[in-house]
Amino acid sequence: FDAWSLVHAAPEGIETGAVAEAVEAVPQVLSLLQLSAGPVSVPALLDLLAQRIAELHEERCEVPYGAGRAAVESAPGTGRPAPAQDRGADLDALLLDWALEGLAAVGALTLGNGHATLTPLGNWAVWVKLEQICVAAQSPAGNIEQSAADMLLGCARLTPGPARAEYRAWLAARTVGSAVAELLAVARGEDALLRGLAFEALRVVGAPAEPEVRAVVTSPSLRPYALLWLAEYEGADPDDAQEILSREEATWLWVDT
Repeated sequence: FDAWSLVHAAPEGIETGAVAEAVEAVPQVLSLLQLSAGPVSVPALLDLLAQRIAELHEERCEVPYGAGRAAVESAPGTGRPAPAQDRGADLDALLLDWALEGLAAVGALTLGNGHATLTPLGNWAVWVKLEQICVAAQSPAGNIEQSAADMLLGCARLTPGPARAEYRAWLAARTVGSAVAELLAVARGEDALLRGLAFEALRVVGAPAEPEVRAVVTSPSLRPYALLWLAEYEGADPDDAQEILSREEATWLWVDT
């Protein structure tokens, strides 16, 4: 969702923290564009960006527009430092221009004369992000912020349906790559219960997990789980998938579970 900031380099001379704040605030800007369903003036977007950055400062108990947020060193024609508020406004405008140009570069919006409009691609990206947030919010067991091991342990007492809902919520709050890596790390541990649950969670991930699951087929302790996962992923009936295991693999799976 923030890939635009990697494609379009930030302006030189701006502190990394200020750039990070802008990236964190941009989803609010995109939400306004999406809700407006049409062109939105740059001043309106700038006002929203500044408000969101101020909220971030307040949440962190920081003084707004402190060190590192000075875009202009001196007031025009005076040689004296510009007021902090002016420096912050100038920097916010610079960061907004950078963000809008970056989003335009990846096709998320179009820029007009003093306004911006979300493209169909941008609308889709916002909807996907909102859907992820909604899924993440639907976690009755409250495992979203837990580690993979703690999340799986918390799901051990749940029936399959609620457990899958927890897996989906936990996954929605993370990138696919990091989530799969964390689940496989748990599976490599000594807890057999968590090993089985990790592969259940990987079933919810589906296709994006296939390369990583296939890569652990060579691991003796994970091979039976990985083979069953791959068989089901490729369309085998779960009741028949056991047939792909050798006698030794089936025995290990029986002992491990």
